Amino acid sequence: MDIATDSFYAAQQKIYPRDVLGRYARLRTIAAWCLLGLFYCIPWFAWNSRQAVLFDLPARKFYVWGLVLWPQDFIFLTALLIIAALSLFFFTSLAGRL
Repeated sequence: MDIATDSFYAAQQKIYPRDVLGRYARLRTIAAWCLLGLFYCIPWFAWNSRQAVLFDLPARKFYVWGLVLWPQDFIFLTALLIIAALSLFFFTSLAGRL
């Protein structure tokens, strides 16, 4: 038995992804374009003669659509995010994949 020519492993077939077509793929593409456009355009929106979403780190102020948030206000944001995560877990376990 010649070790150089015989192999114990078969060559694997290549796997090629197929194109995904349909309503949800199109909806995902449209949503991605809209969200990326919003992400890149928000810094140029003006709100009360100021940038609409501005994180002023040296002054420790965060301006979000006219609302001024200070660093001590982020405990409320943390609580809101925790409530949102727990409600997501609760409703997913309650309803499953409806």
